[in-house]
Order: sequence, then structure tokens, then C-alpha cells
Amino acid sequence: MQKTKIICTLGPATEKPETIRKLIARGADVFRLNMSHAPQEWVRQIVPQICQLADELSHPIGILLDTQGPAIRTGPVKTPLELKKGDVLEFTVGHAKKTEKKSVEVNYDKFADDVNVGDTVLVDNGLIKLTVIEKKKNRVLCEVITPAALGSIWWSFAICSSARKAKHRCWLRLRTRRRSNRSTTLLRLPTLSWSPAAI
Repeated sequence: MQKTKIICTLGPATEKPETIRKLIARGADVFRLNMSHAPQEWVRQIVPQICQLADELSHPIGILLDTQGPAIRTGPVKTPLELKKGDVLEFTVGHAKKTEKKSVEVNYDKFADDVNVGDTVLVDNGLIKLTVIEKKKNRVLCEVITPAALGSIWWSFAICSSARKAKHRCWLRLRTRRRSNRSTTLLRLPTLSWSPAAI
């Protein structure tokens, strides 16, 4: 009895019906859809296609919706920012003009409202660690704790801060952290305007 399942991620390189058919024929059990990047219309089209091909091949297929949720991402930079310990890195929102030598825009307009001085900001899945030292209406200044290079790739990041009340929110990441004697949670963002049930 087969216990191991084969999960295949569908995307631009694997979304064609012929490719999906081949994957099913070669033993795929589950197709994963990355909801962080998948347009709603694409999901509505690809799900029926998977079901139809699974029926044609008489092979049950599971569909996994990877719902990380909305991600805060940094914008492109002309040249990689070489971040050294103690440097100041500026995050701007709403196309605000930069005031620091090392500055990058983020795609979440309420970023400055949701952080506090002293919060820890983790960029690139925690590779780059920063501490918020100052915030204004359309910018946040952070001190670099962990040196690294921030390039043109759009890195997602999270914020560790004191637990705060928030209604109608969803998790950026499903985990909590505990530092010293106080619990910390990752930033919450506004709930998505749609759900898989609507597909």
C-alpha cells in the first residue's frame, strides 16, 4: 500500500493541461496552488481543469491551497544594499521620497501604523534582523542587527511586536514567538477580500 504522497506545485511552468495530465499519469496525488501569488481568476480556471483531468484519468487528486495570506514585500532597488551591523535602513510607503542612503519601499501603506519603536523586523525569512528606532507617517527607520545584502528580489518580511488587539485580521504567519518573559506575535494584516469557498 502506497503511503507516500507526491505533491506538485502548479505555476507558469506546469499549468498547461498537457503538463497536468502527464503529472497525474506519473503519480501526482496533490496539486499545490500558492495563494500568495495566484490571481483569483487563474485559480477559478485551474481548479476545474484539475478535476476534469483527474476524472478522465480515473485518478483522485487533492488540491492544496497554500494560504500564507497577504505578505509585506520590499520593492526593487537599483543596486544591492550592503547592510552592516549598526546601519540605518529606511522603509518608505506610498512612494515617499527617501531620506536615508539605504532605503527601500514596502507595499503595505499602513506599515508605519502597525510598528512600534523597539519592534523586531525580520526580512527574507529572518535572514536580516532589524530593530525599529524611529517611525513617521510614511517611513520607518530601523537599525541593522544582522548584516546581509538586500537586493532587487522582493523579499517578504514579518514584524515581531508586543501582542496587540486587532479586529477583522488574519495572520501573516501562523506561529508565535516568545522572547524573554513577554510573548510576541507576528504582524496581523487586513483579511483577504475572498476565500477558497468562493471559487
